[in-house]
Amino acid sequence: MAKIEYDGMTFDSEEEIWFWHWLTEAWKHGLIEGFRRCQRSYTLSTKQTYTYTEQLKTKVKTTEKHLLHPHVFTPDFRTFGGSWFLDKKLGGDEHVIDVKGTYSKFHDQKSFSINQKFMYEKYGIYVHVVKPVELFKKTFVPELVRYTKKTGKVQKRYINTPTIKEYLGVK
Repeated sequence: MAKIEYDGMTFDSEEEIWFWHWLTEAWKHGLIEGFRRCQRSYTLSTKQTYTYTEQLKTKVKTTEKHLLHPHVFTPDFRTFGGSWFLDKKLGGDEHVIDVKGTYSKFHDQKSFSINQKFMYEKYGIYVHVVKPVELFKKTFVPELVRYTKKTGKVQKRYINTPTIKEYLGVK
């Protein structure tokens, strides 16, 4: 998967950048207390090997062979205070979020579901999934996402979606 450099940060997808803008606007208007990119990776399973012995002419040799690679998961964001936009209120005041696109040809939702289960079982951390386009339609669309890059006009899918000021009733 190609990484995207944006504003001095590296993102995995356009959707992560869009959600970054959404979090920035939500924070500036006091809807959440804070947020940050997740820096910690979680090991969900360790490297697996097997050992066997081999009889050589003069000695017995023990050999270790690689069987499976470790599985590591890194969520995308953490938010602090204000979980009103999440479906479930798990995890107290701090929430771990993984951003998913509306459509993925690589069955990303299936692998995420497995990661989510192991994160909760092994670390007691519930990872919320956020699909930015769906979130924007339920709440507001960030200004930097609302307009097309080419023409500077409102994208068709966001014509009836409010900005944060419209969402909050601020003039």
